[in-house]
Amino acid sequence: MAVLAIPNPKKSTQVDFSIERVKLSVLNISLINDKYKFTASNEIFNQYTYEALEFLSLGVYIDINLNRLGENKTEISVEVRRKLGTFNQSHEVTKANEHLMKIFDCIAKLTAKSPDEIENMKPIKNEKPVNNSNSFSKNNKTTDSWYEKTWLVVLLCILFFPVGLYALWKNSSIAKGFKIGVTVIIALILISNIREKDSKISNQPEKQSVTKELNSNPVSGNEEESLNAEKEIVLEKLKVKAKRDWPDDFTTQEFWINQQIEDYEYMLSIENNSIKSKAQKNWPLDFTTQKFWYGEQIEAQERMK
Repeated sequence: MAVLAIPNPKKSTQVDFSIERVKLSVLNISLINDKYKFTASNEIFNQYTYEALEFLSLGVYIDINLNRLGENKTEISVEVRRKLGTFNQSHEVTKANEHLMKIFDCIAKLTAKSPDEIENMKPIKNEKPVNNSNSFSKNNKTTDSWYEKTWLVVLLCILFFPVGLYALWKNSSIAKGFKIGVTVIIALILISNIREKDSKISNQPEKQSVTKELNSNPVSGNEEESLNAEKEIVLEKLKVKAKRDWPDDFTTQEFWINQQIEDYEYMLSIENNSIKSKAQKNWPLDFTTQKFWYGEQIEAQERMK
């Protein structure tokens, strides 16, 4: 008897909030329930996908689709699908319906909060800027480690080499020239190690001063003017989009633009890498989504180490 596949559980509802407001809630579901991990999104069609693990199962994907019905009217559609195969057992459908309830509960709780409250819920991420103090501390650790090993060698030489040299010189069967050669080699090794240690320690302040000088140089006038000009262009584009999305809601326009500019400056402050480039390519004028997606990817990257 063939097993009949059960259609993916779905649920839709309409809320009296703008699509941008609901989108902010959807993007932050993990803040309410960390069981759900943000997986993918399509900003053009307002589609977002989360994933969740299940006991004795590969888990499920939760697809969330948003549809603008009006200025302050949005339809939310959620569908649960298995990562592998289809639903064919009643207990699987029961779990899927539980996911639907939890997802809508998370969206409702977040939508009831202000954007500032949602932002405050996010964990504070410690930035790792390249500065002199960090590099200097690392160099100090390296130097100290080398320094300790060198003096350990010297200590061993002091404790054991005299005994060995004494036995060497007392052995009458060994030629005198060989004795002198071995003694000179040991002496040269000790002297070279001590000189190398002293040269590394003496060069350390010089390297540190060069690093400080390089890092203390301010941004050139031309570069600063270029950044300001780029920011003005971005600001104008954001104003056009805000007026188009909320033509008669100037408070939302102002809030949205300020949030986007803040996230735009954040994206400028982080170092260039492939994750940042992909975020900028996928959402060229949505810096809030860029920041959120970048943060999620960095956290996932850390977990995969």
